[in-house]
Amino acid sequence: MFALFLGAYGRRAIEAGRRSPSARTGLVMRLVASFAVREDWHVNRSDQESGLRLAELVASLSLATDLGLGLPMEHALRACLVAMRLAERAGLDESRRIVVYYVGLLASVGCHANAHEQAALFGDDIAFKADVYIADAGPEMRDVIIRHIAVGAAPHERARLAASFLTSDVPVESRRLHCQVAGQLALRLGLSREVHDALQHVYESWDGRGPLGLSGEQVALATRLVQLALVAEAFRRVGGFESAVGVARSRRGTKFDPAMVDLLCAGAPEILAGLDAVTSWRQVVDAEPALRPTLSKQELDRALYAIADFADLKSPYTLGHSRGVAELAAEAARRSGLSDAEVTRLRQAGLIHDVGRLGVSNAIWDKPGPLSGAELERVRMHPYLTHRIFSASPLASLAELAAAHHERLDGSGYPRGLAGGALGPAARMLAAADVYHAMTEPRPHRPALTSEEAANELRAEVRSGRLDGEAVDAVRGAAGHTIRRRREWPAGLTAREVEVLALLARGQTNKQIAQRLVVAPKTVASHVEHIYVKIGCSSRAGAGLFAMEHGLLQPPATAEK
Repeated sequence: MFALFLGAYGRRAIEAGRRSPSARTGLVMRLVASFAVREDWHVNRSDQESGLRLAELVASLSLATDLGLGLPMEHALRACLVAMRLAERAGLDESRRIVVYYVGLLASVGCHANAHEQAALFGDDIAFKADVYIADAGPEMRDVIIRHIAVGAAPHERARLAASFLTSDVPVESRRLHCQVAGQLALRLGLSREVHDALQHVYESWDGRGPLGLSGEQVALATRLVQLALVAEAFRRVGGFESAVGVARSRRGTKFDPAMVDLLCAGAPEILAGLDAVTSWRQVVDAEPALRPTLSKQELDRALYAIADFADLKSPYTLGHSRGVAELAAEAARRSGLSDAEVTRLRQAGLIHDVGRLGVSNAIWDKPGPLSGAELERVRMHPYLTHRIFSASPLASLAELAAAHHERLDGSGYPRGLAGGALGPAARMLAAADVYHAMTEPRPHRPALTSEEAANELRAEVRSGRLDGEAVDAVRGAAGHTIRRRREWPAGLTAREVEVLALLARGQTNKQIAQRLVVAPKTVASHVEHIYVKIGCSSRAGAGLFAMEHGLLQPPATAEK
């Protein structure tokens, strides 16, 4: 039901976005506020531990944030380490350091919430955010706006749009939205109100020029530390210690707390040392203050639903997609007799399967026309990015399943081009659920298909040999369709031909197959001829490969004569 609500919200958001960016922003802000509702009806109620720490999950999520900002992965992790070192030098106790820790990881986590509007104005929203990230307020920020806005338009039109943007309330609304998304996500992940409140101050300045008008010590101390750490780390990466210290001093008393700048400058060689020496992910996870508890299975479920909703904010066309795919795939798995553990694993993989979308610009996702070859290559990267985001965490095996949602039985999928036997039942079901659910959602290049049209598209994918027939039947059944007893096999094979193919692939002669199936050898020869034509090969080895790729080595229990 909630997935349907999100889908309806997405359609309203698309229509609002066509009228004005601020209209969709208002809708999204109300949607984000609704995310705080507890979702007890669908979670695993087991009290057993999941084996995953919240810090491990949030540290992984920060990698997705880096991608969405156009920054190198692990930037936020390194900045978190810098903030923690500053916090220790400032004498913060453990209870305050834990706030610094999670604000450091989540400070920029809401920056993709209006990527749709940013792409409409600035083209590549990720490239735009990468430049904005390091720009100071005032002339620097104005120059970034002018450089990116309406590229390709006439100079006078670009100047007009830039002036209109800079004098509108859109920049302030945008920052408020980013903070609200970050804060609500923190609460849904089970973090404290102190973390939520500090995240609302991310765009405030020491001199009071932020969107809320807070100044000096009105800005949360955790936020002041993190603001400095994020910028210092970005400049350190490019120009070393001297560059980090230089930008801190140049913004001392305007953007940054003077006392925190002095603290950084006094100990920069130690505070900024060793950040590139080893992978930062484990360092940051190990740096978590306090008791470092693990999540229960129920808490992990809640966190993954929160992350699914967070990822789907990337575009108004995808609101509700991840949780919809997850629920559909899980129900299909139940209907197929998969174990409870596999059902849970499939649902959780569905929840995170599109987190990698954050690393691709909305100028591509929301493009109404056909994509270029280069744009298609970027799209083909997003499942890999999903796997990369979670690969260092205990969710690595789950992410491997999630990253297979665009793989196809005939090897034509991406990112790895896996085929046949390399794709287990869960991967086949996730792929079918993703295709079906996406078909029933609007996309910039087409309207949403009806459920019947989507079901027909799935059946066509089975006939083409791209999707597994059993997985498709399970998904269609889970979606409420009546499943005909007659199954559709890949390449247009009949059930009898599948029986013959399975035996042929095992090396049996036409005579042996005829005896096994109690038919004439000429009939078998005719079947074999038709099979070779349909699957596009002319040898037993080729038939064997096709049978393995499509899971056809076990012949149907009952043949259609």
